[in-house]
Amino acid sequence: MLLATAGAVILVALALRPKPVEVEAARAIKGPLQVTVDEDGETRAHDRFALAAPIAGRLSRIEFHEGDEVGAETILATISPLPLDAREIAEIRARIQSAEARTREAEEEVARWESDHAQAGRDLNRARQLAKDRIIAQQEVELSAPLEIGSSSADDVVGGLCRGDAGGGTPSEGVWGTPQLARTRSELYNSF
Repeated sequence: MLLATAGAVILVALALRPKPVEVEAARAIKGPLQVTVDEDGETRAHDRFALAAPIAGRLSRIEFHEGDEVGAETILATISPLPLDAREIAEIRARIQSAEARTREAEEEVARWESDHAQAGRDLNRARQLAKDRIIAQQEVELSAPLEIGSSSADDVVGGLCRGDAGGGTPSEGVWGTPQLARTRSELYNSF
């Protein structure tokens, strides 16, 4: 019985013994060693760009996908503006009427300045002729000369109209936006 017990223990030990691991055997040689790391990674964008639009509307389908290259002038999407309601239409019409009124006011001011400038030129010519004929003193000619050249206060008013300060406008709503006013403005400044 002792022999049978010893044989059973040996059989159990052989059955529970770990199986040998299979390996590949090769001859060791010298050569380059290439080390790689195969892991999952996470990337982050270096620069973030936020896109915004100055109007409200419906954004069309964007045909680009993450990682697509775009150039400086590439159109990314199109926004279709929302229909205007009655309040917005009235507001836009009021802004247009206000701009037209400021334009008319500026045109009248320019016409007045041109008239004043022409009159000052005539007065100066008359004073020079009178001084030449020795009817008036040279001092009176010198006093009327600054009127012909133009005063800085007139230039300040023209600058104010150009910036939109006159008439309660904002700087972006200057009254010199029309070609006729720009032409009149250049004629006015060139005449000084």
